[in-house]
Amino acid sequence: MSGHPAILLRAEQKPLEHRSFSPAVIRSLVEAGYPVSVERSSTDPDYKRIFDDAEYAAAGAKLVPAGGWPTAAPGTLVLGLKEIPEEDFALTNDHISFAHCYKNQGGWEKVLGRFPRGGSVLYDLEFLVDEQGRRVSAFGYHAGFTGAALGVKALSWQLGHKGPGAEKLPSVASFTDGRGYYRNEDELVEQIRGDVAAAEKALGRKPTAFVLGALGRCGKGACDLFLKAGIPEENITRWDLAETKDRDGPYEEIAQHDIFLNAIYLSKPIPPFVNNDLLSKAGRKLAVVVDVSCDTTNPHNPIPIYSINTTFDDPTVPVEVTADQNTGAAPLTVISIDHLPSMLPREASEAFSDGLKESLLQLKDRKTARVWADAETLFNEKVALLPEALRKKEKEQKRLWALDSRSQSRMRLCARIDGQCRRKQNKDEEGAYKRNRKSTLGKLVCSGPASSAMEESMSGHDTSQELSSSMTQPATPCKRQSTEGPASNAWCPDDALWLYERLLYTHGVSIGTLARQMDVGAGSRPTHRQVAVGRLLAAQAPTPGRVGLTVIGSQSAPCSPRGSSSERRIASHLIRLASLVRQCVGDSRRPDAEARSM
Repeated sequence: MSGHPAILLRAEQKPLEHRSFSPAVIRSLVEAGYPVSVERSSTDPDYKRIFDDAEYAAAGAKLVPAGGWPTAAPGTLVLGLKEIPEEDFALTNDHISFAHCYKNQGGWEKVLGRFPRGGSVLYDLEFLVDEQGRRVSAFGYHAGFTGAALGVKALSWQLGHKGPGAEKLPSVASFTDGRGYYRNEDELVEQIRGDVAAAEKALGRKPTAFVLGALGRCGKGACDLFLKAGIPEENITRWDLAETKDRDGPYEEIAQHDIFLNAIYLSKPIPPFVNNDLLSKAGRKLAVVVDVSCDTTNPHNPIPIYSINTTFDDPTVPVEVTADQNTGAAPLTVISIDHLPSMLPREASEAFSDGLKESLLQLKDRKTARVWADAETLFNEKVALLPEALRKKEKEQKRLWALDSRSQSRMRLCARIDGQCRRKQNKDEEGAYKRNRKSTLGKLVCSGPASSAMEESMSGHDTSQELSSSMTQPATPCKRQSTEGPASNAWCPDDALWLYERLLYTHGVSIGTLARQMDVGAGSRPTHRQVAVGRLLAAQAPTPGRVGLTVIGSQSAPCSPRGSSSERRIASHLIRLASLVRQCVGDSRRPDAEARSM
């Protein structure tokens, strides 16, 4: 592979995830010749990136609206940290991110299958390794550091809130001035030192901690926090392979510490570290388990005492110990947050980005550069484990979705339609297709029943009468691919779907919008709103853009009650189209419901 591929840094869509790739590493990519675009950060505090947009602009990146990554140009590398939202549309661009689908996690087939279906590759950040098999870069240190801090805070809280009905540890935002993260390490350490002092007062001694996997990045981060917070070295038990290779769990030693932090990397089935029998024995001191590894959905989870991931909004989950002989003890809880480093987003992002910089600079040669080539080989090995139906690249097929008015939902659907259309074009047509998709609706449509009808409408040739008689015929089953167009002059639901997809792709007109705004019978006179839609669709603008609900539904749309003849014809086509689309989805479906029919 030669040349510098375009790179798009997407905005993270996981709540309370503030990390991203740093402006410093983006600057390095730009200076190396990579065209880099960065999606603007959300203004919602729960999704706001720790780095300002201006920092990326100063680094030479182009700022683009958030949420546009599904429709990125072919060949664009989509760069991100946490997993993308779980949807069903195929992914047609290569992605670099943590996908959490290589270790048989729950739903891994669905997550991984989106890549081969779209003909793309996943480069999972968790599995980028050097010649010795060590990860090129990881958030492990800060995951351990922040996990240990939250473990101390949970211990201090639980020692002061015992008994039936005791309150759980509140959200991270409640002790970070509403932010949900710490501005820097010093702020975090100072606060946790106070928690250690409170726990010491309640216990009559310094807290104790047990770290399993202490020699790794994560374990080192945890031990550093415990020391900086005031827990003496002699109160920290550090175990690694040497202590466990000749002994299987459960381990009695864990139950004799106040905090247990699991920092191991699970690569194969192993006996559990703790279980109910161990925890129910009298004399247990253990009050908080911090499972930094978060293998919650892994069938071989070595901490099988809980089953859900926790969050910054609700950091702990109580453990129900059956036949517990430790009456009156502090509650036993688990912390299992899968993005702990986001509690220190700036330091964590900068450290991770710096560690990955040299590999990112090799992306133009990713087919031969060892780190990326190995990652693609691993991807192909994992894809081979998928059911055959999920390994095949998607063919053109009928898609029918009903979405609400949320712009992000429309964007996701547009991406899938774009992928279908793009795969349908051969290389000779690709340039014309790209030009056409930026033109008006009539010029957008490449082939099929709607192109001639809509182009004739726009040019002044009246097809209303002809279409009225054919489109109002009873719908019959149609087995044609939705992009092929009709074999005859008769219309069927697939033809309506074909036109609907292109309406949606070009203008963001959702099925709910059509059903609400065009809900009249064929042959009825278009209303003021419907003519407004016709006018917007007929506008000869280079880039019509998406028509939002507020524009479509505007009672003060700048057009006469009747509109021009071409506008009325377009509105009439939309009215009939809406009727046929409703036949496709069934009359019982609410027009404003968010649904997808595959």
